[in-house]
Amino acid sequence: MVTNSLNWLRRSIAPVTTTFRGKGVIDEYDPLYVGSHGTIGSTVSAALVQKADLLIVVGSSFSDMTQIPEKKTVQIDIDPLMIARRYPVEAPILGNSSELLPSLLESVENKQRPDYLKEIAALKRSWLDLLEEEADPTKSPLRPQYIIKVFE
Repeated sequence: MVTNSLNWLRRSIAPVTTTFRGKGVIDEYDPLYVGSHGTIGSTVSAALVQKADLLIVVGSSFSDMTQIPEKKTVQIDIDPLMIARRYPVEAPILGNSSELLPSLLESVENKQRPDYLKEIAALKRSWLDLLEEEADPTKSPLRPQYIIKVFE
């Protein structure tokens, strides 16, 4: 897990989404994790990315399926060819995220945002309820959610 990323996110109470290829980088049971973003991502991620006033992107190649809206964006990447590759970036930061995030942590304010945490939790609950509904074994044809549930 990316502990420094989580410290940074917890300090600012910022939700985190990943691309599909980035699944597993953040603990999926963390209250700030809102699922993957993109065409096969979660409704939670899509809603919160759309609502965000700033996106902080760490190590993403922005595939065609990512579907990031045009928003103010800070992008951190070790590969200069990935920065602003598909989307404009206001603040490009070149370097290793495991080295950069701890230094950026010092400039992030501690926030108390209980209402926002409740909003994130409610959106996640709604998404998980939808997945549970789709995992219904009586639906025909069988849904991928059911098959995955069987293997869990």
